[in-house]
Amino acid sequence: MWAVVAGVTVMTSCGKSHEDKNKAGAKTANVPNTSRKNALEVRRMFAEFRVREEQYRTKHNAYLATGSEDDRWPPVLAYGAKHDALPTRPAWHKLGTKLDPEALRCSYAVVTGAANDLSNVGQIARKRFGMTQVDKRTSSAGQVDRSIKKVPDQPWFYLLAECDGDGDPKRNAFWLLRSDLRQTFRVDRRH
Repeated sequence: MWAVVAGVTVMTSCGKSHEDKNKAGAKTANVPNTSRKNALEVRRMFAEFRVREEQYRTKHNAYLATGSEDDRWPPVLAYGAKHDALPTRPAWHKLGTKLDPEALRCSYAVVTGAANDLSNVGQIARKRFGMTQVDKRTSSAGQVDRSIKKVPDQPWFYLLAECDGDGDPKRNAFWLLRSDLRQTFRVDRRH
């Protein structure tokens, strides 16, 4: 079952206790600490990218994509692993990010789009987060619904992160932040 959780600091449980998983021989000794580290890294990266994207838009009147969802970088690492020396991506350099890619455990992409158009949205954002092309509607109270499914009426970007918290890539967590929304969304695989 997939669950979408609004808010960066919310963590989800994985059914069995970590002690039960360790008895079964799974490599989960550092899972709780790794999940917190991943959450902190994603928060830090999303803050850095958001600031740099807004600065870039001020100068160039557009946001800068770092690639597609399929072009996330650096590669996702399982807990406990470290990257060797990695070059900075040209788009990251062009944005002026001040991050050490060797210190990153999660993988990132910035996807951009035009106002009133979600055609650039990738499959992860569509399927796991429900970011789909639908009409903007106003509630009976006259307030515009700003949910993730609504189409931004201005140029936009979203940040996508993928993190491995337990060594099983089938259960990687995904995070998404869209420029016109204040929330960060997280989706995990629950068992």
